[in-house]
Amino acid sequence: MSKHNILTEEELSTHVISESLIRRISGYCEKYQLKSDQVRILDWGCGRGKDVLCLRNIGYSAFGVDIDPEPISKGSRLCKNKGYDSSVLNLLDASGKTEFPDEYFSFTYSNYVFEHVEDLEIVAEELSRISSKNSSGYHVFPSREFFFEGHLFMPFVHWLPKNRVRRYLILLFLFIGLGPDWENVKNKMMREKVDVFYDYTITKTHYRKYSEIKNIFERAGFKVRHEIKRPDKLQKYGKLYKLATTSVLKQLVNDPLIYFNSIGLTIDK
Repeated sequence: MSKHNILTEEELSTHVISESLIRRISGYCEKYQLKSDQVRILDWGCGRGKDVLCLRNIGYSAFGVDIDPEPISKGSRLCKNKGYDSSVLNLLDASGKTEFPDEYFSFTYSNYVFEHVEDLEIVAEELSRISSKNSSGYHVFPSREFFFEGHLFMPFVHWLPKNRVRRYLILLFLFIGLGPDWENVKNKMMREKVDVFYDYTITKTHYRKYSEIKNIFERAGFKVRHEIKRPDKLQKYGKLYKLATTSVLKQLVNDPLIYFNSIGLTIDK
């Protein structure tokens, strides 16, 4: 369902939280011997708040923030119906800050959000401010080096400068039948579609090298590492899985994957 639709109980009942996220939250609780209701969790870029409400359904004290007022409004009605106050889903202010006090959260996460953030330094600084001592975070985003731009379903466009060359490549891909079937472009002419998709890549996507992202979060006071997004898929190989996840080989495996996969960024205080 789209962010333009009101979130319903029926839709929420079919939503499944990422296994890798649940595993990391559970691991955090086990590490510090905490019960679920003792862990405050923040979903940065929560949309309508489906993850937030699902986490609350299983006992966590979860909250969400977003820069877009529309999805927040579409999820707030269900929050209210469940008896939660307005602080559960929050809108970021004009400077990108939250209303939460210092060191409020034990665990933060985001799911394909950082590639849409223009000023990642502000996000890192705010996450640092509201993250408590011994907190952790898990943030998944697409690698800049991956050749396929996952929002337009077009290869290479995000590698090009934000100028007419990128526009021409989008036109070429649309001409051969590549591109998303967004509701707001269904009845538009080819030139209008190019304008919409090009403007989206200019204003809504901001890809960075992993090394730059790592440096931003380290400067904000986090210990940073990246991981294979779903290493559990290797578990069926037994000894090979254990070998691949040892401290030395794990880094050898992870570093090349930056160029072919999404990145799972772990940030610890």
